[in-house]
Amino acid sequence: MAQAPVYQLPADIADFADRYQEPLSRAIGNRMLQVGVPDEMIGVEWWGVDKGPFVRYQPPQLGGNVRVGINGKPGINVDPAVFDGDAPKVGNLASWRSASLRDRIDAVIAHEYTETLAPQGADCHIHALKSAENTLLKISDWARQVLGDYRQAEGY
Repeated sequence: MAQAPVYQLPADIADFADRYQEPLSRAIGNRMLQVGVPDEMIGVEWWGVDKGPFVRYQPPQLGGNVRVGINGKPGINVDPAVFDGDAPKVGNLASWRSASLRDRIDAVIAHEYTETLAPQGADCHIHALKSAENTLLKISDWARQVLGDYRQAEGY
């Protein structure tokens, strides 16, 4: 049985993310602060992962998180797939495709933040699917819509 192709960023998005890595990292870090992510949770400190709020994962995955990084603290980040209206798992959602960039970033921040704070022993991703739209973070209403649509699309 053939394996599904691994998602790759469109070339124009990859180029944009590479050229503007630093200002994008600053802007996303600032947005994390604005919505209420504690400063010590902004960025992931983990082996093989670039430091900072905006990083490149291979393959792209919208964002990432760790409960306890090499610095002993939890952290979250966003990756360039947030720029792709056709990103895996969310690209089929009308709310994602029509969302502003800020709304998409807010949705990813809330999902990653909620995964990081999932109760011990819980499946972090499923916890975030079920809970992120109700986060106490000050995300946009449209980001909450995206998160609710994602939850429903995943069957929760």
